[in-house]
Amino acid sequence: MAQIEGINNNTGKEVAGANNSLAMHPGNHTLKSQFLRKFLIFVISLAIVIGTLAIIVAASYNYFMGPVDAKNDSVITIEIPRGASTSTIASILEKNGLIRNKNIFKLYVDLTDNSTKMQAGKYELKPSMSLEQIMDEIISGKAMVPTKKFTIPEGLELQQVAQALEDKGIIASADTFLRQIQEFDVSSYPLLSDILEDREYKLEGYLFPDTYEVYDDATPEQIIEKMLDQFHKVFNNEYVQRAKELEMTVDQVVTLASIIEREGTTSDFKKISAVFHNRMKKDMPLQSCATIQYIIKERKWDLTTEDTSIESPYNTYINKGLPIGPIASPGKAAIEAALYPDQQFMDEGYLYFVLKDPKTREHAFNKTLAEHNADVKKYRDNWSND
Repeated sequence: MAQIEGINNNTGKEVAGANNSLAMHPGNHTLKSQFLRKFLIFVISLAIVIGTLAIIVAASYNYFMGPVDAKNDSVITIEIPRGASTSTIASILEKNGLIRNKNIFKLYVDLTDNSTKMQAGKYELKPSMSLEQIMDEIISGKAMVPTKKFTIPEGLELQQVAQALEDKGIIASADTFLRQIQEFDVSSYPLLSDILEDREYKLEGYLFPDTYEVYDDATPEQIIEKMLDQFHKVFNNEYVQRAKELEMTVDQVVTLASIIEREGTTSDFKKISAVFHNRMKKDMPLQSCATIQYIIKERKWDLTTEDTSIESPYNTYINKGLPIGPIASPGKAAIEAALYPDQQFMDEGYLYFVLKDPKTREHAFNKTLAEHNADVKKYRDNWSND
């Protein structure tokens, strides 16, 4: 019985062990099911998050990169200044309602490496254009407003400048342009503060002679501004200080420079300037033929006594000192000559010069009236007005 019991006991243990092993399988199945469920939830959740992010990114991309108003084809004209930074361009576009966010535009420019490829100019763009299309237009210049170039040479009178602009198709009417010059507000131009209002044209001498590029739709006011701006660039602080050293106003310097410009060539400018400075120091009339030509509106070289006796604030034969204002548009060389006359001619006291040949505009210079009169007699035959 004991053995039987023992065997039974062992058998019982083995049976019990077997039962325990079988009891573990349902638990394992439950754990696997729970893990699988959690994994699926994670995957589904991750997919939802990624999908949501993708939708948000796509929506954001379309919002910031797409047109501000896809149905609005109205033309908006903007101007990108020369040297404008990416930030400046972005602000211009945002301000004009062509992009939604300037920071996104700057980021896009940086990512596409286009910061140095954008061109200055005036552009016609639309709110229906995407950011990429706008960028393409600014880089290629395809939407740029057409421009025209013109050159104004040194020494032209304002009437001649106006006529040249009309002839070149820059303005519609020379007469209208001259009227607008008279009405132009110069308060924002400090160097023009001492201009006298009773001269023939208040901006005579100040529309700086140079080569310009303007938009096809540029107004007369914009052209005037562009030429005045160039004058202010040329007549720098050094020139202003030098004028003060000479006890001259800017207007007086420009007036003298305009006479120098009309009297001779660049090679003689500083010598002519020295003669005029010496004559003003001695309280002598300048006796400039160019001022008489301005009065009579004729470029004749052999002037009559009647010509030089005309009553006019521009007549430097009967009035001492400078005329009431400039008689032409002087270039930089003439302005510099007015400010820095030939020192040797100043020291040696040259007081006269006479035209040798109108074709070359070369001059002979003299210290005495007797020498001057001898040269006048010598060269007068070259001055035919025919």
